[in-house]
Amino acid sequence: MNMPRFAGRAASIRKHGRGVGLNLVSLMDIFTILVFFLLVNSSNVQQMPNSKSVKLPQSTSDRLPEETLLLLVNQEHILVQGQPVVRLAELEGGEEVLIEPLLKELQHHAERNGLMQVGAAPGEVTIMGDREIEYRLLKRIVATCSLANYSSVSLAVIRKAREKV
Repeated sequence: MNMPRFAGRAASIRKHGRGVGLNLVSLMDIFTILVFFLLVNSSNVQQMPNSKSVKLPQSTSDRLPEETLLLLVNQEHILVQGQPVVRLAELEGGEEVLIEPLLKELQHHAERNGLMQVGAAPGEVTIMGDREIEYRLLKRIVATCSLANYSSVSLAVIRKAREKV
């Protein structure tokens, strides 16, 4: 009786106890391509850091956040990129418009990013401020940012659902 060629080979493998090998090279290639695809496409979504000490105001903003210098204002501190710069208790009662420690820190970041050069485009900063901070403090922070060549200022908000009209 004529058996197909592969049937005879399978019977021979069973008889001699050798297992069938699996070539994983092409499977690994597919997973490698999948990993690179996910890494490249995962960077398109900018997520604002979550801070339990800051309650953001709600808005109907449609713009997604961009990768900028992050300035966080909670009930105790002003932080730049997560590093405390000045305590809010030190700022109370002051009549100055500028916040000197914040100005120095912003100028340091501007020098590192090449914003202090002649003809450089203004820097961008995102302020994550607690919804309970005073407008007077927010105005001082924005004035300090613009003096340090960060004139493009964005305010972080929580997106709320739009009301249907």
